[in-house]
Amino acid sequence: MPYVVVIVLAALSCVFGYHLPYFKAQDFYGVLLVMVAGVYVGLALADGRRSLLILELLAALGFCAVVLLGMWWKDIVLVYAFFLQAIWHLVHFQYRRIFRVKTWYPLTGMLYDGIVGAFVYFHLYH
Repeated sequence: MPYVVVIVLAALSCVFGYHLPYFKAQDFYGVLLVMVAGVYVGLALADGRRSLLILELLAALGFCAVVLLGMWWKDIVLVYAFFLQAIWHLVHFQYRRIFRVKTWYPLTGMLYDGIVGAFVYFHLYH
């Protein structure tokens, strides 16, 4: 069931971004990326381990930097950032006992980032 929900959310995100002007769409996709990265920060806060929180904060800050780079330098970086975040979800899935996340969240995150990342590529470049 969470996979159906995430496919619907990804489709809604894509439809919304498609109807925005080019630069507003870039901003929208960047905000989406940072929001998804922020979920892991929230999960780390709930977990309570300081080392995990620092790791997730550094990752979220890294994604923020990549989004800014994509918005200010080359917009293709936004596409790469979505696929990098999908890999970050895969790391969380592979080490889910360390990160203490539910099995479905990293998998749905990978699905969401993959769908939206592919759409961003085709929206911004075709």
